[in-house]
Amino acid sequence: MKYLSPKGHPPLKFLHLIIWRYTATVGSYFLLSLIYSFVSLAFQMPMDRPHGSHIWPTNNPNAYGRGTFVVYWMGNWVGMCAFGLASENMAMILGTPWTALWLIFWVISNVATGFYALELAPAFYRWGYAWPMHNIVELTRSVLFDLHPRVGLNFGILFAWVGIGTVLFPLCCYYMRWNTARVREGKVRKEAVWEEKMERERREPSVLARITTLR
Repeated sequence: MKYLSPKGHPPLKFLHLIIWRYTATVGSYFLLSLIYSFVSLAFQMPMDRPHGSHIWPTNNPNAYGRGTFVVYWMGNWVGMCAFGLASENMAMILGTPWTALWLIFWVISNVATGFYALELAPAFYRWGYAWPMHNIVELTRSVLFDLHPRVGLNFGILFAWVGIGTVLFPLCCYYMRWNTARVREGKVRKEAVWEEKMERERREPSVLARITTLR
């Protein structure tokens, strides 16, 4: 609100406000994902070991050698953007009372499809392969333990979530502005009707008030 109605200079245009909000959000995810990745280093997760051999067994190999941490960090960043942009958009569309329900659905569905074996689940749960958490978990296992090489597929699905969230972000911002203005106009209209009613009662006393006055 300080950007929209500042003191001492013209207000920020709404399009510029959208760009600033998006840049600040993605930039904060960039730093938060770095801190989150440092937690794994604090617990001494090895991220500088060479690629695994197909002939001789290797002790906890990493998929990208000394570059494993960078790939791990970028995976956390893209995954956090996929989660965060979806939540930002739904919060702007649903509003305050219903955002909590969205978060409950978003967390439970992602945790369930991310840490349970979808190969053993019924075919109904195959939509979990497209959910962000499932791809983040697969990406992390592939990078840290040099497992099945599906890093490109995991990154592609996460980037698809980020792209959809980026396209919907300005539309949700405009919807939130329209909905906020509509709610504000409704409150002003109700207050005007209430004030008009009170003024009418003040000018024209009710029948009960007249009977009390006559008594």
